[in-house]
Amino acid sequence: MSDKPLEVNSILNQIQVINSNQQQNIQAPPQYRQPPPGFMPPPMHMMGGPRPPMPGQNSQGPSMMQKIMEEPLNTQNPTLYVQNLNERVKIPDLKNALYQLFSQYGDVIEVVCKKNIKMRGQAFVVYSDEDGAQNAIQTLRGYIFFGKPLRLNYAKSTSDVIAKMRGTFDDEVKAKRELRRQTELKLRMLKAKRKVIDKFLKLRQDNEEMMSFKNLSKPGAFSIDGQESNNLLFIEGLSKRTSTAVLNEIFSQAVVSGFKEVRHIVEKEVAFVEYEDDHTAAIAMNALQGYNIKESNGETTILSISFAKR
Repeated sequence: MSDKPLEVNSILNQIQVINSNQQQNIQAPPQYRQPPPGFMPPPMHMMGGPRPPMPGQNSQGPSMMQKIMEEPLNTQNPTLYVQNLNERVKIPDLKNALYQLFSQYGDVIEVVCKKNIKMRGQAFVVYSDEDGAQNAIQTLRGYIFFGKPLRLNYAKSTSDVIAKMRGTFDDEVKAKRELRRQTELKLRMLKAKRKVIDKFLKLRQDNEEMMSFKNLSKPGAFSIDGQESNNLLFIEGLSKRTSTAVLNEIFSQAVVSGFKEVRHIVEKEVAFVEYEDDHTAAIAMNALQGYNIKESNGETTILSISFAKR
């Protein structure tokens, strides 16, 4: 392959090849078959010629190209994360252009572009195998695409399309759901702590409530929504299918520390949950009040929680 720069006619021929998909043998889906106006031909360096100069490149320190090429790569996989895209290009045109460009290096099965603010200027290109993704990264990092140099890296997680092809989609979905559930539980716990703190502050500022707080018969006790506090919670609304293990997991994770045990009375469909002190029990109650448990038969159990009566 010669290092001599391509002539104008040769470049025009390359554009025609891309548009027709004849010499590249690319079978594009209907939504990708027509590249948009302004689509650029493959870079010269992929033909054996020199890579085009980057804006701001000089002998005084590293160029933009060098910075892009020196960015560390994530673990190799079939999905590429594309950044620094021109945000002025319409999403359908951008998807078409990305498909036409990246299909030259392997079998592209999906191009994902979003117009929301979070994903603006970014895209994911999914190949059927890792070889295509590797070829594209080796060739297209820093390639000028709609006036901006491409930043490419391997995506940090496998796409749903690849997961389905590998048969691991269900496991990954379950893992994501569990992570979402854990995150939701932590958020509820934080909100519950804030709620309890606010109630305490209100008690301190209100003289009448403060007097009732001091006059409670048992030391260390207080009231929330008319209920006298207790370190023991009473749980109603359970079903016979509700698992003791699930209750243990939920109520132990509702607080940072202070959980003691769950006493589950399956026949009566109730349970008692014990914590080290009243304040910890109050935090757990506020965090889990109305919490939904998905039962094995698909039904949903909604927790109803109150302080156990002393």
